[in-house]
Order: sequence, then C-alpha cells, then structure tokens
Amino acid sequence: FFFAMEPLLFDGRPNSRPALEAPTRRTLHSPSTIAVSMIGAFAACVVLLLQMKPLPESVSASQLIALPTARVHKTTPPPGSVPSASALRAASPTQDAGLAHRERHTRPPPSPLDVATSSDNFAHLQTGNGALHHAIQISWPLLSALVSVVAGLAVHYRNRRRGHHQQHRVHNIPHMSMAAVSGRTVAESPVKLVPGDHVLRVIIDSDHFKGFQDSWASEFPEGSPIYDYNAQEDSAKAVDAVNASFAHTMRWLPSELVNELLRFPYAADAPSAILISGLPVDDPLPPTPSLDSFSNVKATPILAPLAESMLLGITRCLGHPFVPGMASPNARALVRDMAPIAGGEASTGDLLVHSDFPRNVTGDQYPEPEHLLLYAVRGDPTHEARTRVVDSARLLAALDPSDVALLSANKMQATVITPDGKTFPMGKAFHAIDTDPGSGQPHVTLYNLTSSSMRVSSPGGPEVDAAWERLNAAAFAMADPIDLQAGDCLILNNTRCHHARTAFTPRFDGKDRWLLKSYGTSNLWARPGTGKPADGTYPNLCL
Repeated sequence: FFFAMEPLLFDGRPNSRPALEAPTRRTLHSPSTIAVSMIGAFAACVVLLLQMKPLPESVSASQLIALPTARVHKTTPPPGSVPSASALRAASPTQDAGLAHRERHTRPPPSPLDVATSSDNFAHLQTGNGALHHAIQISWPLLSALVSVVAGLAVHYRNRRRGHHQQHRVHNIPHMSMAAVSGRTVAESPVKLVPGDHVLRVIIDSDHFKGFQDSWASEFPEGSPIYDYNAQEDSAKAVDAVNASFAHTMRWLPSELVNELLRFPYAADAPSAILISGLPVDDPLPPTPSLDSFSNVKATPILAPLAESMLLGITRCLGHPFVPGMASPNARALVRDMAPIAGGEASTGDLLVHSDFPRNVTGDQYPEPEHLLLYAVRGDPTHEARTRVVDSARLLAALDPSDVALLSANKMQATVITPDGKTFPMGKAFHAIDTDPGSGQPHVTLYNLTSSSMRVSSPGGPEVDAAWERLNAAAFAMADPIDLQAGDCLILNNTRCHHARTAFTPRFDGKDRWLLKSYGTSNLWARPGTGKPADGTYPNLCL
C-alpha cells in the first residue's frame, strides 16, 4: 500500500528525498511498479486471512451460546499441585522475590475454552454481535486491498496526464551515470545537451559558476605554476600546472558534461565535436594580445591564466596536453594564443577545410593529435569569424561514389607556396579517402590552409583534382558554423572531423577575437613495464 501511495506522497517535492534516490523515485512512478505494489498488497491480505485461526474443535456450540450470560472463570489447578504463597514464605523468606515468577511458570496450560475466550471484549459479545465481529475480521483486509487498488490506479492515471516520467520531460540529458557525484537531481541539472549532425552543444546555466573566481584565486595564488610554466624549459613544472588545473576544473564541471568528456575519445557513438558554452573567463580580462608573426607567439606571457587553467583541465580529462614538435617553438608549447597577426592572412583570412597534423601527410615526423581544443577568451565582436566543423563519416556518406573511387585510387600532394612564389612539397603524398588500418573503417584526409599559401593536386590529372575540389566544397557546405564567443570551448576529435574558418576583419584595438588552443592525446608516452613503443618519455610534453 505504501509503494502504491509513494508517488502521491513525494511527487512534486524534490527536497523530500535525497538526490541519490531520484532514479528510485522515477521507478516508483512506473505502471509495472504500481501493479506489483497492488498485487503485493492483495497478497498481504490473503496471507492475513490464511493466518486467522479457527476456533478449537473442543469448544462446543453450547459453551459459545452460554458466553453472553456468564463470565468464564479460569480453571484452578488441583489442590496441592501448586504451593501456596504462605507455604513458600514459611519455607524460605528469601524466596519472596521469586514468588510471582514461580506462580506464572507453574500454572497449568490453558484449556481450549480459555484460548477461545481470552479476550474480555469477545467474552461480553452477544451471539449476533460476535457474528458481526467475525465478519469484520474477514472483510477489513479485502477493503484495504480495494483501497490500495483504487489509490494505485488514481496515481497511475494522474502520472499519465502529467507526462508520467520526469525523465521524458528532461529528455535533453540522456547520460546520468555521474549524477550522484554532483548531488543534483535531474530537474536541478545546470546542463542542457543539444545534439547536432556534426557538433554536440553543451550549454551550462549561467548560475553554475557562481563563486568560481574566488575558488580559483584561492587554489592558484601568485607564484603557482599556472602563471609562468613553460613545457619546453621545465616539463615537471608544466605537469604540475596541468594536474592542479585538472583537479580544480573537475570539481566545477557538471557531472553530465564530465560524462560526455570521458566517453568522447572512446565511444563509437560519441560525437566528433563538442561545443561547451558558459565556461568562465578571466575577470578583468586583459586586451587581446598583438602579435607580429606566428614565431613571435613564443614571447607572449600567460595573459589569461584562469581560462588557460580551464583549458588544460578539460584537455587532461580527454588524455594529456602535448604539442607536436613543429609547433613547439610557439608559446608555452602546451597552449597557444590565437589572435590576429598584422599582415598574416592565415590568422584572419579564409582557412580551408583541414585537420591538424594528419598522419597520412606528416607520417612519423609529427604525431597526429587526437584532440584539438579552442577556448574563446574573447569572441569576434563583428561575428564574422565562424569556425566550421564537419563530421568525416557524414561527409563520406554524402559523396558521389565515382568521386570516392577516384580519391581512393589516386594520391594527392600538398605543396607550400612561399611569399616569393617558390614551392616545395609539404609532407608525403596521401589518399584523400582510404581505410584506417586500426578500425578498418573509411578515413577522410583533408589538408588545406589558405588558397595563397598551399595547393593540393594529384598526379592523376584534372579529373582527380576536380573530385578533390568537390570533396572540399561538400565539406565546407555541410559544416556546422560556430560563432565562438567568450566562455565557449570547442573540442574536436582531430581524427574524426575536419574544421575551417571564415575570414574576419580585425581592428587591432585590444578587443579582437582571442582563442587559446591546445592539443590532447593519450597514446604518445612509454608505459613502464609494458614494452609499448612510444614517441616520448613522460613528463616530456613536446613531441
């Protein structure tokens, strides 16, 4: 009866039960649970009926009829069978204390009639009232079962009208395996998940990070590694900065988001890109750094340590931050400031569809990052810059089979064009579409920068080049455009998707677009005792 009534008692009162029991509360609302509860209540009534003992056979009808007119006196034991109290006291005065105990335990067993008439109320009932009493004893369990059934049906009908399951009303949070860690119920979740064809959007409520600035300041006082680490000069200090950032970030990220991050590198059905909105940035925020060239980035100090700490913490959740050797001379190695460069087309012009350091192009020279992360410290005020993301599997499914056949059979070669017009090959020749040796699945490789700095062509002739152009055009058209603004973090699986960026016009007034960029991987360091081949030895993070 209690389980049938439980939804009426607790539904709509989120504070009436601990958060850990939220799944239990939803289960109690199900039709099967209510049905089992009603069956259980009815079964309990049946058991009660079976436990009701009949009158002993030795009690005659004449004795029962005589009950209303005479009291039934207790049967006295035979003379001499029980010593009197005076005899016991005379025998031993010290036995006074145990007299009552002995009297209780030396009485003869009750007779059948004593059992039948042990209740004073029953002894005073008249024959007609006794029959009524017996009828009530039989009918009250049946009445309680009926009430239980009616209550259960009422609860079930009410829940159906209200949508029945709370999780149906909060359908945008499908993964709740870590809800107990955060101590929040589904209804209190600060996260909204919006799936897309190419990008999963995770929107965090604006109130979630209240108090974060103070928490971060107390966790990272002046002098902490996050303010001045450099992975090239002191790898151990860089690791300390990463670990401290990871520990603090995980205490603040919502559990639903952590769940998505943990499955992102491994699950076959995980999205190829995640956009997180609502993350904190430094306050006050310094001006966007002014950079002269890509090579000058290495001299940039850590201007946004809070945002950089969040970026390192999220990257560490996916694997470990690192930097390919080609990019090592830049910045702190692990994180790079991405800001407009005067006269640099690659920093503000159209970036064509590509992935960073694709293994089919760079080969063994540089390790391919598994993940690429862009953390927006400041967005483009003109909203012209759009990062475009396309899922490789969806792109491949949209291609014409004849183009797939051409690009699978013929290799492409990337050629770098220098400012003085000279050219030289970039990396090795590659198939734009091939089969991944590890998974056996088709794999797409797009490697472009800008139209003026790189050209990709095939020795196979114009027909293959045309198929390559159609591949790039389809990728750009299908891609999901993202306007990265302050507090956004775009996470790309660099092996399963490609990205591009539209051109924008910088003002160089300290308010231009400013991103922090990092790479992450989990498979580059030797593991002691395993004999696993590796590109580097931990804690070296420049590989």
